[in-house]
Amino acid sequence: MFSKLLISALVASSAAATELPAKLQDFNPAASSHDFVFDVAARPKEQGEGGIIQARSATNTPALVGQGMAVTLFTLAPGGENLPHYHPRATELVYMLKGEMEVGFTGTDGKAIINTVKAGQSALFPRALIHFQRNTGHVEAQFVSMLNSENPGVASLPRVFAALPVTALSNALRAPAAEIKQLRGRVLPPSLLRGNAKYDGAAGESGAAPVPAFHGKKKKKSNKKCECAGVRHATWGGSKCGDGDYHGRSWCYVAPGACADGTAHSSKLAGYEWSYSVCDSSSNSHHQYKGGEW
Repeated sequence: MFSKLLISALVASSAAATELPAKLQDFNPAASSHDFVFDVAARPKEQGEGGIIQARSATNTPALVGQGMAVTLFTLAPGGENLPHYHPRATELVYMLKGEMEVGFTGTDGKAIINTVKAGQSALFPRALIHFQRNTGHVEAQFVSMLNSENPGVASLPRVFAALPVTALSNALRAPAAEIKQLRGRVLPPSLLRGNAKYDGAAGESGAAPVPAFHGKKKKKSNKKCECAGVRHATWGGSKCGDGDYHGRSWCYVAPGACADGTAHSSKLAGYEWSYSVCDSSSNSHHQYKGGEW
């Protein structure tokens, strides 16, 4: 018996020895020198009606392989919210670049920890606890999220609704199955609920991107093109990209409902909304957004 145990131990030790050099490597040998500086803002945008997510992880960034880290850039429109979600394999630390947010998480005791975070401040969300971030200001908010796993995983409420059976949700929420199906239809994109034509589009194609503020009814989709309306405020301008400038960022007046980030708040011009996004890719903008800088 002892000899068998000894042989097993020696085999295990030998196997470990063959794996040891790889574990002792300082970094991913497949990463080149320039891979250790990477542009997070250059990542493809996961676009929702409430904001944008641009993520870097081991799957798309060689330098992060084996380092136990992932980083994401979030841009939230006024009122935009990063859906309640959790990371099963990571603690999250966020650093506010600009704007102001309400952030919160709930522990296993059911108590909510809610705080306000401003530019220059950080907030921490413990591992695997449900949390959210919401822009409570009247200007765009932007923050960097850092997670201590190269594959942290993310489970948002829409994905939970997609995975669980209608009966389980009906029992848990004390609601008829018909109501559950109606709710699933509204919040799940076709990528999560095949053939679903009732999705409202708020959380983007993935169903997990930031959503806009909800005021009791879904903002009707507009057939109007997201473009400058050509109208101008006598003081603030805004007739075209470059004519309106706020904190170094170009904007212009647009028709109501024409742009996803359009807002009438403080528009100063009745009957119109103002938008940043219409100028982000405009060739006429004097302050275009490229590579994370204006």
